[in-house]
Amino acid sequence: MLDHVLRMLALAGAGGLSAALVAVLIAPSFLPGRVPLHFGASGQPDRWGSARELMLVPVIALVLYALLSFVARIPHHYNYPVAITPQNAERQYFLARRLIFALRAVLVWIFLVLFWKVRRVAIGEATGLGPLFFFLSVGLVGVCVVWYLVAAIRSR
Repeated sequence: MLDHVLRMLALAGAGGLSAALVAVLIAPSFLPGRVPLHFGASGQPDRWGSARELMLVPVIALVLYALLSFVARIPHHYNYPVAITPQNAERQYFLARRLIFALRAVLVWIFLVLFWKVRRVAIGEATGLGPLFFFLSVGLVGVCVVWYLVAAIRSR
């Protein structure tokens, strides 16, 4: 049974995935033929290519979503920061599933924002990803992992 946090995370992930799929369907109408496909450490584009190649971004989001959806179903196969006992197994599995649901939602939205930012660069509305994109992306994933580790250790 899903608790309300898992439900919200599931909705956030599904919403981001839906938006990514819509973006793939309508992207040809709003993308020029040449788009940035790689950005250097400064956030500036250093490789350009066809808009068709950019369609890999939402496809990667879809693959990650599917993979993490599968992984969320098998928490008994994960590695845990604490020993799993009959007394703590249910709680540890629950916390691990929350982590997977959170990562699934965060990663899908990161890819969606990346797709949107690339579109902005491609049509000349921006010159790069911006200085905070990388740090916010890594930071959001990091917050999910740190939250999980703290919760798992507290719930030994």
